[in-house]
Amino acid sequence: MQLVWQQNGRLRVLDFSHTNAKLALAALLLIVALVLLGMGSAATRVNGSLTEVSRLGEAQQRYQAAEIRLAEQKSRLNAYAANLSRMQAHIIRLDAMGRHLTDMAGLDPADFSFGSAPHQGGRAPVLLGGSREFSDLGYRLQDFSQAIDERNLEISQLATLLLNRQLTEQVRPGGHPVSSGYISSFFGRRSDPISGRRMLHKGVDYAGRRGSEIVAVADGVVAESRFYGGFGNFVEINHGQGFVTRYAHNQKNLVTAGERVKRGQTIALLGSTGRATGPNLHFEVLKNGSAVDPMAFIEAK
Repeated sequence: MQLVWQQNGRLRVLDFSHTNAKLALAALLLIVALVLLGMGSAATRVNGSLTEVSRLGEAQQRYQAAEIRLAEQKSRLNAYAANLSRMQAHIIRLDAMGRHLTDMAGLDPADFSFGSAPHQGGRAPVLLGGSREFSDLGYRLQDFSQAIDERNLEISQLATLLLNRQLTEQVRPGGHPVSSGYISSFFGRRSDPISGRRMLHKGVDYAGRRGSEIVAVADGVVAESRFYGGFGNFVEINHGQGFVTRYAHNQKNLVTAGERVKRGQTIALLGSTGRATGPNLHFEVLKNGSAVDPMAFIEAK
């Protein structure tokens, strides 16, 4: 076997024997194998690098997702903390209102929860994966919510009590029905000033100046306002809860039947109409239809 080539204008001839040809071929094959082996190793390294890059990308995505979850948790934590602060401030305001109402009602503050720490215990709501921090917040939010409910209920009860008491005081007769004058005759048996016979006097009489003001002794509704026989000009007021008051011998009535009146409102002028010996007010108090001594209500006021 001969290998011929040209170099510097001259022909070169390399003569291979059969054995040399085999050696050359083997060397060539070895070189090719080494090249292919190197290429395979390089490809393996490239594939490994690509796999590592893919893993790094996935890790980065997981890290970014964790950062987003952490930011969301922080945002929710701040929201819970702000809500907790608002609830605490609301409890403070409710406590102040409750103590004020308790004082107004003259009740023992120990019977109410105003000013006391919220009760603790029970199962907290599940918050954000059950972390300790969020679990503690859950307990506090639950306790504060319960405390607000308790205080709202107690304040509602106090308000109802005070309202009922106020209504009772407004409709319960009390005080004098005139601003001037004096009591000339009391409730009970007496000699009638006109007939001289012993009779039950069902009210008290106020002697006073003609035309002076007569006032309602409690809130109520005018049941009657008319001339009524021996009572003369007569006003009857229904106060509810079984109480009725009567005002007789008036010079002039200033209210009409069905009209609502307030305690202290002028309803008539003092006079001597009907069966009277002079200017006076005959004042009666009825409880459940029966005449009672007005002095119990006059003096109580």
